[in-house]
Amino acid sequence: MTPSDITQLEDRRFAAQIAGDGPALTELLADNLRYTHTNAVVDTKESYIESIVSGRVTYKDARRTEIDVQMADTCAVVTGRAELDVSTPAGDRSIVCRYSAIWGAVDGTWQFLAWQSTPIPA
Repeated sequence: MTPSDITQLEDRRFAAQIAGDGPALTELLADNLRYTHTNAVVDTKESYIESIVSGRVTYKDARRTEIDVQMADTCAVVTGRAELDVSTPAGDRSIVCRYSAIWGAVDGTWQFLAWQSTPIPA
């Protein structure tokens, strides 16, 4: 696995989020996923996929910059800056954040293990 491969996995994951593609998310996300949003809410794989597939949360767009991929054997840490346009029950939001995404080899398949994001003040 190379940094370019990890970037392609990240691209697939963001595309699946925007498309509401449950099967793709099920494949890409590890069973023990922990997804920490900018508001400190933590989702599991099941709760995260449900929120997207149900339409309760809709990712309209995701623009990522300053992406850096650090490889360590069977783990990769991706850091960067993201601008996310999201629709939630509370309304539409544009979120600008710094993030860390963790990918790891799980039973020989690379999967998304964790997301941690911190909002960038306006």
